Amino acid sequence: MWIDKSATWALAERLGGAELVDLIVRETHTCYKGDRAVLHRWGYGCGTCPACEIRARGYDEFLQRRRRIGMDRDAPNAYTRRH
Repeated sequence: MWIDKSATWALAERLGGAELVDLIVRETHTCYKGDRAVLHRWGYGCGTCPACEIRARGYDEFLQRRRRIGMDRDAPNAYTRRH
């Protein structure tokens, strides 16, 4: 794909709303170590491998973009309940 992680999260939101974003957070992981012990705000993973760092950074950028365009007041609980 030719989009970054932040744009991938935004695409998921456009296609399936908060429900799809929440499903991706809860049911998928990209951790190189396969760690599913800790659920971070962006999903499961060790939090330190390159895949986790990229996913976390992309998720944070996605949320920042939502805030910049004024979507934070409309943000579903799916984006705010994890931290």
